[in-house]
Amino acid sequence: MPLFKKKSFTPSKKAPRRKSASLTSLNTLDQTTYSAGDLQLDPQASGLGPVRVRLGDHELVFDNQEGTWFVEGGAAAGQAGISRSTARELSQLRRQNQQLLEENNLLRYKLETVLDMLAISNADSLSQTREFQALKSRLAGGR
Repeated sequence: MPLFKKKSFTPSKKAPRRKSASLTSLNTLDQTTYSAGDLQLDPQASGLGPVRVRLGDHELVFDNQEGTWFVEGGAAAGQAGISRSTARELSQLRRQNQQLLEENNLLRYKLETVLDMLAISNADSLSQTREFQALKSRLAGGR
């Protein structure tokens, strides 16, 4: 029996493929257990209302349209956070600020381009003036 015999492994048949396991248990439930309306992401459309969380004395409400949390309630709103109208105004001001920053960057780019064009034009003009002066001096010296 040789010690270093080359062994080759050849399986007799392929192993069966496994089905991927689902991460949710919804596929095991029947249609009577849940409805399509239960799986909606929009709580207003499903009739549940906005998402509310109470932390101590403060009640937080999630605004699905804005995608932000805000404090709701009279005394709690003034103490711990911003109201809905203030949150919307803040969101609007942030969007307006972003637009102005983008416009400012565009104008800076345009200004830089115009300055580059002016520098090239000035260099061309200076080069032509020097060439003209050189030709003028050759003609004056040749007479």
